[in-house]
Amino acid sequence: MAVDSLVFKVLIFFFLKTVLQEHAAKEAIFAESGLNWTAVRAAVLTNRPAKGSVLASNIVSSRTIPRGDLAAYLVTEVTSDQNYRRPISVTAG
Repeated sequence: MAVDSLVFKVLIFFFLKTVLQEHAAKEAIFAESGLNWTAVRAAVLTNRPAKGSVLASNIVSSRTIPRGDLAAYLVTEVTSDQNYRRPISVTAG
């Protein structure tokens, strides 16, 4: 069991390393574009009912977010300049 856990952790590390590198590459393209942009990094989407509360920061408090809460956040974010030119992580609040 410990070996399986170690293998899992190693695989997750390499997978996440690649994902984070890809995020950085995309955000560099955004930054060079001269446009106002916000890269929203959503937690794992769920089909649970929306609670009407999200945490938009780069501190992860939850690993999931209801789809309705993410959709509401995105609609609000389109008209906001609060997070221009930076990535933001969005989780259930």
